[in-house]
Amino acid sequence: MDKKTHITIGKLSEKSGVSTDTIRYYEKMGVLGKPERAANGYRVYGQEALRILNFVRRAKVMNFTLEEIKELLTMSEDDHPSVCGDILTMVESKVSAFRQKIEDTKIALKSLERFADDCPGGQVPTKHCPFINYLGNGETK
Repeated sequence: MDKKTHITIGKLSEKSGVSTDTIRYYEKMGVLGKPERAANGYRVYGQEALRILNFVRRAKVMNFTLEEIKELLTMSEDDHPSVCGDILTMVESKVSAFRQKIEDTKIALKSLERFADDCPGGQVPTKHCPFINYLGNGETK
């Protein structure tokens, strides 16, 4: 590796927005390859590590698990026989999961709004709170 491309774990963390602990964890989990070591024993990384961390960060935002991200990284290698259809299947699965999460969130929001509207507020004892009663035993009144 060219000395100009060597960066420490701290610089890699700064450039990628990923904590040093998370970088070490990704190494341990096999997402990020083992780094070279400088003469002083410090980890040193190249541009590929930064690319991988950015890849992981973006994939995590889209709710891919670490195992799925490892699979996507493997699929993205030039010599891997994957086809885009394999990746599309994974993407469509995430789309479906997000749609379900949106529907679940809408239901939860309506319930919370209803509880907020029904709440007597003020100094009413919590035993008369519709929200607490619902959480405790499923009863709304």
